[in-house]
Amino acid sequence: MSDVTAGPFRVAAILASGALVARLGDLGLRAGERLCVLENRGPSGMVVACGDTRLALDRDTAVKVRVVALAVEE
Repeated sequence: MSDVTAGPFRVAAILASGALVARLGDLGLRAGERLCVLENRGPSGMVVACGDTRLALDRDTAVKVRVVALAVEE
């Protein structure tokens, strides 16, 4: 996900250890969830919104999140 620009996406998978997947899931970021990329700060990471939650992800975490683009009206 680290190379995407702002917009709506759906989380396809999180390719990480069980602990990181669990932690992100506790924060609301899990496979199947809709998210919106608010800011992509390049090597510094990114800010995403997932439901009512905003998350700042470092680049190492962001590259483990696989997303698919959604049409704006989805």
